[in-house]
Amino acid sequence: APRYHSFVLEVTRRTSRLAASWQCLGAVHGMLNTDNMSISGLTLDHGSFAFLDHFDPNFARHAKEPDSRYCYRNQPQAARWACERLAEALVPLHCTQIADMLREVTAAFDAEYSAAFDEGMRRKLGLREKAPRLVEDLLSLMERTDADWTCTFQALTTASSQHEASLELCRRCRAGTEDEWEAWLRQYTEMLVSESTSWQHAGRAEAMLASNPVVVPREWILDK
Repeated sequence: APRYHSFVLEVTRRTSRLAASWQCLGAVHGMLNTDNMSISGLTLDHGSFAFLDHFDPNFARHAKEPDSRYCYRNQPQAARWACERLAEALVPLHCTQIADMLREVTAAFDAEYSAAFDEGMRRKLGLREKAPRLVEDLLSLMERTDADWTCTFQALTTASSQHEASLELCRRCRAGTEDEWEAWLRQYTEMLVSESTSWQHAGRAEAMLASNPVVVPREWILDK
């Protein structure tokens, strides 16, 4: 029936947006079994959740899967897999050939996730336009330099100049990475200039403050 076909795709889109919000926040659910997913686009059972400290895409709190199925990097794929299993379970209702339905679910999830992640990261960087390459370069740099997820975005939010941001970021990252951070910050500054804004622009900081938390539950707190 068409309404159940639409239902599966709507659940898929909601789930993809949820997964994108986790990735932007640096949150790791930790145990994305299908019974911990919901048709409302929310997740259940957050006993294993954690927030990233130093950025490690393979971080997964307490997960024991040898393939790192529930680590930060693989969360979107785990969420999409759950949507695919929902599509299979509801075949008697949506009456679509399962191969066709799975292709639609995959396409819907990937498109919605990509758009939501790019939009979320745009807001985190206080930009007016999406900049996936700039974001990709930033995440790669954060991984290489042991950057703290929350502190990195806070430094970018509160800095009033490229120099100020560089000092704060390099203070918190692995020694000897100053040139790499300066190179990325130049790209970021060029993006701001291209959008007719600046480090001091009030709108930039305001937008970033709404997307970048100052405090998150740290791993050592959650372990207590």
